[in-house]
Order: sequence, then structure tokens, then C-alpha cells
Amino acid sequence: MIDASGGWPQGARHCLRLGAMNDKAIVEDHQDSFDVLVLQANLAVSARNALSSWTAMRKPFWIDPVAYAFAAAPAYLMSEQKLKRGDPETQVTYKRTFKDLAEIYGAPFSLALQQRRSLDPGDFVPEDDRQVVQRMLEWQRTVLSSPPEDAKFFDDGEVAREPVLLTVPYFPLQSSAEGELEPAWLAVNLRLLDAAAATYERNRLAAGLLIEESLFDSQHEFDQVRQTYETVPADHIWLWVSDNEEIDMTIPRAQRLRELVRQLRASGKQVHQAFGGSFSSLLLRDGLTSVGHGVSYWEHKSWEPLAGGGLPTLRYFYPPLGQRLRFLDVDALVDALVSDAEDFHEGVCGCEVCRTTLDGDLANFASYGAVAVRERRDRSGRVVEYDVPQSLALTLSKRHYLCAKAREVTRILADDFDPAVHLSLQIERHERGQQIVDPGHLKVWRAALAESVGAQA
Repeated sequence: MIDASGGWPQGARHCLRLGAMNDKAIVEDHQDSFDVLVLQANLAVSARNALSSWTAMRKPFWIDPVAYAFAAAPAYLMSEQKLKRGDPETQVTYKRTFKDLAEIYGAPFSLALQQRRSLDPGDFVPEDDRQVVQRMLEWQRTVLSSPPEDAKFFDDGEVAREPVLLTVPYFPLQSSAEGELEPAWLAVNLRLLDAAAATYERNRLAAGLLIEESLFDSQHEFDQVRQTYETVPADHIWLWVSDNEEIDMTIPRAQRLRELVRQLRASGKQVHQAFGGSFSSLLLRDGLTSVGHGVSYWEHKSWEPLAGGGLPTLRYFYPPLGQRLRFLDVDALVDALVSDAEDFHEGVCGCEVCRTTLDGDLANFASYGAVAVRERRDRSGRVVEYDVPQSLALTLSKRHYLCAKAREVTRILADDFDPAVHLSLQIERHERGQQIVDPGHLKVWRAALAESVGAQA
């Protein structure tokens, strides 16, 4: 990765969030599909050596300090672990990465872990704000710099690597029970921003604006928070509406998201969507500086660090609807709407991965849905068969996703792109030609993007 101490790169509009190192090869191969690589702090601390020596990745990076995770219930940060290697006895305790981060961040994070409780706004003492912020921002500045003994392996200027922005620790803003009081974490967020601005240039600072759904849907409280963040001493806002699935948004919610971006931009802020889908991509034409997501996931995310689990599912990003769909649904759509490979590349996806996979034959689209049949015994002892996605199919889907999202951003930013025309065309095509997937979310997006707030879907 490369140093970005000069600040936000000119023209950078697309961020990719790396969730796990097992996606490293795919991300490296497709690094031309995004502008900035985003790293969670727990990944940066657990894979520091691998990341700091990742010379093949020629992209700037940005670190999310995940301070908000410590405000979640302790169970979210814990796992069952063996007491000793080789010993069958286990205990439920904090994951190693969160222990390491708490040690780096110091009090009050370390104290909350010692007491096995959630971090609380009252844990932050105003007199300590500057020290807390400095510890966290200096760690971001230096964590991926190569050690001096490795300098001989790098070109001049590549040893010290800073992220594109320094993210001030931030916590979730929730609607108060009475609806009249300000969100519990707001004062702490603002104090920490003031403390950061006392030491660092505001053009290097990112203020996290993490909004719970309850607050986002409360117009009065929401407006107060927005107006407050219009004047914070940081040039960049990292926006995150917790668990906001853009496919399921109502027209008022989509309009509110659009207006939030526009009004923050009008106040002089650069607004970055931390977790966004295709609606957020459309907002790149309407005030949004950058949109971010994971490797075929994290177009929306809850702020509580929920643990993963279960079997992987085959999903294909279907560009005409801006939506990840089950493979079987996409396969049915293709049967209903597409005549051959050339028609597929014209009307569904013309990315390099799809062109290589189909290789002129529409039947090869089945590669995205390849499964292996496994067996297990149920409680009565009967053998039950079930399908598990083949690793090649999962890899193809991820590679296609990265290429297709890059094409989406490029297309939306083109001078001749008209959102209303594009959405209307896809609505008509999918209402007329099939009854498999409802394109209703495109109607919501079209209405929300209309200049007239009262426009109909």
C-alpha cells in the first residue's frame, strides 16, 4: 500500500473495505476497480505484518478505528476460546484483536474491557480527550509503516505510510427515549473532534457520523444532528446510517439520505458513504464524495460487530437492478430476458469477468451457480442431501462484483448519464419481461432523486 499523507486523492470516488485477509488475492488482482482501500482497525492490528508488507497493493488506505465496537454489548466482542493450546477446556472471553486495540487505545477502552462492560459516554473525562485522540490518531498514522530494518526492501518514501485521512473516534447517535434530549454520545463525539482539531489540520480529519435508524427517522432530532455536523472542525464526514438497506428504503428515507448528503456538501464538507449500495453510487452525482462497500458484502451494516456464521450463499450482483440476488433468481431472469451471450453483455453485464466466464456461450453463466452436493444425517438418522457453493463459483461472484461496481461508478459519473432515464428504462424492462424480481426499489430511488420532493414513483 502507498502513503497518503497528502490527504484525500484527487478524483477518488470509490472505496473498498477489506473485511478479511482471505480476500487479499482477489482485491489485489482487481485493485484497478477502486480508489481507496478501507481497513477495519481490528484487521490492521491482527494482520499488521501482512498489510505493511503488501507491496503489490498500489492503493492508498483508510483506517476505521472501530471505537464504536466498544460501546456494543460485550458479548459481541467475545468468543469461546481454549484456556491452553491442546486443552479441551474453554472459556468465553474477549477476542485477541479487541484486547490489542484496548491496550493501544488505553483508558477508557481498556477499563471497560477489564470490567467486562460496554463503554459509556460517562467514561470520557474532558481533561483526557486530547490524550485519547492523540493515541488513536498516532496509531493510525504509524501502524502500517514498515519497520526501519525493512527499509532496504522499499523505494524512498515508501517506508512511512499514512492513511488518506485520520478518523477521529466516533460512537453511535441514537434517538433519546424522550425525543427531546440530544443523543447520548453526541457531546463526546464533538469533544473528541475539537480535541483532534487542536493538534491536527482539519483537512486531514474525518468525522464519523454514525446514525441509528431510530434517529434517522426522527426528523426533529435528525435535523439537529445534521446542523451540528455542518460546523464540526473536520473537512470530511464519514457517513453511516446503521443497517440501512437501500433496496428496502421508503421514499421519505431515501429523500432524507439524499438531502443529508446535499446539505452537508453545501456546508463545505466532503461526504463519504461508509457502507453504500447502488443508490449511494447515484448520489455521487449529487454531492457525495465517495461510496464504500466490501467484497460483495457490506453495502449496509449494523454498527454492532455481529459475528458471522452459517454457510455461504451464492449471490450474483445484478447490475440492471443494482442488487445482489440469489443465483437461481438471476438465472431465471436471464432465461426470461436474455437471448444469447451478446445480449447478456449488452443488457446485464459486460464486465471482463462475465465476458471471460461466458466465453460467447450463455450456458456458461451456470458457472456462477456451481454447487457441490453434500450429505448429513438428520435427528432420525436419515441421510439428507444439501448444496454447498463451489469455491470457484464464490470467487467468480466476488470478482464479477468488484468489476461490475467499478463499471457502475464510472457509468454514473459519465457526463451523458441521466439517472431518471436509466432507472425508468430498467423499471420498464423488468416489469414487462418477467415476474421474478420486483423492481419497486428503482421507483423509490427515481422518486427520491427527482427535484420535486412530491414526485411519484
